[in-house]
Amino acid sequence: MKISGIGRDRSLGLFPDGFVGEVLHLVIETWAELELPRGAKKEPRITKLLARALRQRFDEEQRDGFVTIEDPDSDDDGKEISRTDIRVFPPKQHLAAFVLESKRLNTPKSNASEFVGTGGMMCFIVGKYSAGLPSGAMLGYVMDANLPRAHAAVCRAVQNKRTALLMKSGGEYQVSTLLKGHPWHGETRHLLPDGGFTIYHLLLPVRWKTR
Repeated sequence: MKISGIGRDRSLGLFPDGFVGEVLHLVIETWAELELPRGAKKEPRITKLLARALRQRFDEEQRDGFVTIEDPDSDDDGKEISRTDIRVFPPKQHLAAFVLESKRLNTPKSNASEFVGTGGMMCFIVGKYSAGLPSGAMLGYVMDANLPRAHAAVCRAVQNKRTALLMKSGGEYQVSTLLKGHPWHGETRHLLPDGGFTIYHLLLPVRWKTR
């Protein structure tokens, strides 16, 4: 498989120690407090609500770093080549961000093929997102809150696409080392041309406002 897209440059460096785990837990905690209006059925609207809640949390807790939504990257000619869903920047870092890409699951179809496909996990594999960085994350909005079903579908889809996803040996969907105690969340490990890359997966059950 030919890997194309943005060139990877590991000279961008790594995230600060503990930063990725902090972001993942922050998303989980923020999501647990978020109730969606009944009209928020599409991914972009859900993502905007989550990003707004994350920004508010950063402000209220006076956290260093910042959150952006739908942040585009352009080539040297000014042509847009990618548009990430959410980026979280570390403290005092304006160049490299931890990217969160989102997809809906159980819509009522599983949607797991889109989760692992060209608009999902594959964006990290081809270098469209997070080029030069060690990791990124996928958010799965579980529309019917059925986590076992969503988890099984994603695991199956990852396994079926393991070659295209450049999975490491033993790198299949598994409980994340950063998310112990969260059985449905996980991580996958990939061997890219320039080194290893980890995708963290958060399966987020939707809670609807009662009125």
